[in-house]
Amino acid sequence: MIFPSPSSPQSQFPMKPEQVGRNAMIVVGALMFGLINFTAIAIFISDEPVKNAPLFLKYLGVAGAALMIAMRFVIPGIVTAAATRQTEGQTPEAFRQQLAGAYQAKTIIGAALLEGAGFFNGVAYIVTVSLLNIGAIAILLSIMAVTLPSQTQFENWADQIQRDTL
Repeated sequence: MIFPSPSSPQSQFPMKPEQVGRNAMIVVGALMFGLINFTAIAIFISDEPVKNAPLFLKYLGVAGAALMIAMRFVIPGIVTAAATRQTEGQTPEAFRQQLAGAYQAKTIIGAALLEGAGFFNGVAYIVTVSLLNIGAIAILLSIMAVTLPSQTQFENWADQIQRDTL
């Protein structure tokens, strides 16, 4: 079976711990690339503000970026808290596989929060042509770049979780 049926368990296609860092890096890189492209297009097509543009939009974009930066450090931890609990009788290999899925999920969620705020600021820039929104996008992309996942980060994170749960 090439594609799983809706009734088949997801465990037939387990996350491979040795590939999770690369997979997460590809996904986050693609999210960043999309935001960079959108921002470049927004800058290219915007030369003057839309008539009667609501000025609060630029501040709403910056406030949304600040909120998403804060949430980037909270929500992924909440989402993965249950997924990082080892069940009794679970082998270390199975637990590592479970951690691989949790790491990928937390990484994608964190990056998606920042990307969404970046797109909102891109739209706000198109409407208001405010460099404040471009600055917010630059900060969001910087955080995404600094927190770009790697296999080593996954290994360190998974080792810490396993030490804490044993």
